Amino acid sequence: MKNRLSTQILSFLVVGGLSTLIDFAIVYGLNGILGWHYQLAVVIAFILATIFNYWASMRFTFESKFSPEQTSRVLAFFSPKFTWAGSNRWTHVGGSRCHALAGHAS
Repeated sequence: MKNRLSTQILSFLVVGGLSTLIDFAIVYGLNGILGWHYQLAVVIAFILATIFNYWASMRFTFESKFSPEQTSRVLAFFSPKFTWAGSNRWTHVGGSRCHALAGHAS
């Protein structure tokens, strides 16, 4: 039992680390290389890294089997979070950022 728990904790840390790397890589690729607006890059990276994290956690950490029913429940669970993350990151710009986005010098 203790060995299984140790393996599960290590797997959880590896999956979380990979998710973080995926998030950073997507932001860098979209913003740093392709020149997309950083907030759009962050929202897309967040969504893709969250999907990867869920899939990898269920597959490798918790060894759960996927079913179409389970997938639809997961999408229903995460949809509001993705919507909130997108709207929060696009509307939560203030001060000089707001002027910069509008094309005004700060």
